[in-house]
Amino acid sequence: MLAPQYRTGPEVLKRCLFLALLDLVRSTTIENLFATCNPALGRLYRRCGFTVLVKNACEGDGGNYSLIHGDVPTVLRALAGTDAERQLAEEELAALAAPDRVCA
Repeated sequence: MLAPQYRTGPEVLKRCLFLALLDLVRSTTIENLFATCNPALGRLYRRCGFTVLVKNACEGDGGNYSLIHGDVPTVLRALAGTDAERQLAEEELAALAAPDRVCA
């Protein structure tokens, strides 16, 4: 969780998600991402490459939650906010496609 004083906007979230996904891509075999979120955050996550699979998939203490999905290439590219990040994302995705790739 990010401390409130560092929650400055969606660009910080995108950067954090980019770094976390990059670490996952480098350390494990992963193709798809699934999560639940409230409907308002579903709109935010669409800008990060996710799609809403099921609106109101479940109900919790905080209200209704949607089920979202994103495939790794789409999400990683959407999260890359700078030219350097875009280049890094493409390099990692190319490495994923290599037939002799071994996860660390």
